[in-house]
Amino acid sequence: MADLDAQIGKGRADGGPGPLLVGVFDPDPRHPLPNAERLADAVSAQLKLTGKQATVPALRDALAGRVHPGQAGMLVYAGHARTPTTGAALLCLAKPRHGPIDCPYHPCCGGNPLTAADLCTRVPWDDQFDYPMPGRVLLSACDTAGATAAGVGGEWLALAPSILWAGARLVIATAWPTLEDRRTLELDTAIVDILTSKEDPVAALRELQLEYLNRWRGATGLTSRAVIQGWSPLYWAPYLAVGFRDC
Repeated sequence: MADLDAQIGKGRADGGPGPLLVGVFDPDPRHPLPNAERLADAVSAQLKLTGKQATVPALRDALAGRVHPGQAGMLVYAGHARTPTTGAALLCLAKPRHGPIDCPYHPCCGGNPLTAADLCTRVPWDDQFDYPMPGRVLLSACDTAGATAAGVGGEWLALAPSILWAGARLVIATAWPTLEDRRTLELDTAIVDILTSKEDPVAALRELQLEYLNRWRGATGLTSRAVIQGWSPLYWAPYLAVGFRDC
């Protein structure tokens, strides 16, 4: 594992807390996520791509123009993700105004996705690499950690490992589908704060999840509606940290 760390850690900065450099929020017009839009309003970012503005060319221009692989700071994606049974996992992004629909899984989003394969086409320290990732990334979308993809196409065709390849030092990803709910919004807002301000984001995420666990245990009963209203693990447990040592 140390050899792998050295190989794909080459040419990138060490990450660390820093501003939210780029945020991508609710780019799928066919399946809108109101809480992703609310997250865009709740956080400060140097650049926000929302709705129809959140296209692959816009994201490429944003990253290539302002991000060095692994630099201090973060990117957040709050939207839909797909993990097909064959091929690379993808982030659903909007169709460019004058471009054709170019999704291999159309009509899932009716747009032009960014796939894990796109992120692995070059090494991130190549000047022509299109999607350099900052040191920290939050993927608030369904099943982005790669557990599902590992069984069908190899883990590097999943999103979190591919974003590590593209320069990130740490990715907060999800182990199963997330829920469209105010609790997810609250959790995402807290994770953005952790990634932009904490020297040890993994420990801070653990503390946050333990807090939600205690909320759940403190609910009146653990059955029926209390499971949902009392901060069920369905909301907070899928979030996990994927990354390099000392990041």
